[in-house]
Amino acid sequence: MERVIYKYKVGEKIENCEKILCVDMQGDDMYVWAIVCPNSKKGKTVTTYIQGTGWPLDDVTDYEHYIGTVQCGIYVWHVFWTEFNGM
Repeated sequence: MERVIYKYKVGEKIENCEKILCVDMQGDDMYVWAIVCPNSKKGKTVTTYIQGTGWPLDDVTDYEHYIGTVQCGIYVWHVFWTEFNGM
């Protein structure tokens, strides 16, 4: 089973994901790097989202799936993943 590392913008759907490695800024955009198995259907389909410092966590149900924190200018973003539900 072939595994590769791909880059995705935060918020994009990641299919056949085995593991998310990290999050960081590249240029003006925030990306995650993930290990995926492009020819397998065994990995999870996930999406990533950001939570700002000081934002309420009421709507965040998967905050145990923390990827990392990114500083961008005066802003500090905390990035999480959740299994994609198709919506």
